[in-house]
Amino acid sequence: MSKIAKNVVVVPHTGQAPTEPKSAKAGRPRRKPVRQRLFDAALALFSTQGVEATTIDQIVEAADVAKGSFYNYFQDRNGIMAAIAAELRGLLEQGIARLNEGIDDPAERMARGFRLYLALAVLEPGRASMLARLYEGGDKLIMKSNPGLLRDLKVGVEKGLLNVPSIEAAQHLVMGLALISMRHLLSHSAGEEILRGEGYARDITTLMMQGVGMDTQYISEVLDRPFSITQLTLAT
Repeated sequence: MSKIAKNVVVVPHTGQAPTEPKSAKAGRPRRKPVRQRLFDAALALFSTQGVEATTIDQIVEAADVAKGSFYNYFQDRNGIMAAIAAELRGLLEQGIARLNEGIDDPAERMARGFRLYLALAVLEPGRASMLARLYEGGDKLIMKSNPGLLRDLKVGVEKGLLNVPSIEAAQHLVMGLALISMRHLLSHSAGEEILRGEGYARDITTLMMQGVGMDTQYISEVLDRPFSITQLTLAT
């Protein structure tokens, strides 16, 4: 019979994997929850290659999770797209609300919200691209996602600041112009003048305000008021 060395401790086999020391766990970066990893992966893929070109397999691979985990949180690709759309629209609406705190003039509120949307092309191009793609979902999505704009249009008409044939047409004009302007800025490397509402941002905002029937002199007055967005984020 062989002898066991005195200094060797024999540990009986239990059939369980050895427990990792707490010190090793403490030094390891904590991973995001599975749902958030799926959300982030889908957002990145949708932003770069579009919703239709993205598969669930690509999402779970990018998120580094098992495919079955996807269905614990989302029914299908449209389900995760809807979740992303709802969150981004909500965050944008919150950002516009913060930007317009203390401002009662509906014309100025519209101009500031419009320029904030354009500023995303500079500060958060990934999410800006995703927002631009989401707004391709049709007029129902547009009408549902911009309660602040709808309210300002109605108040502007009531106060005689706007002259439009219908609120619905005005909302479509504003969002359609915002969408194509965003795409232009994303494809032409928008500069920091956009954050100050200058250059193209002022030109296209002027056109938007003319489109909803604002007086030319009043447009200039509104756009000459202080405006600057230098540290905007749509944090989740």
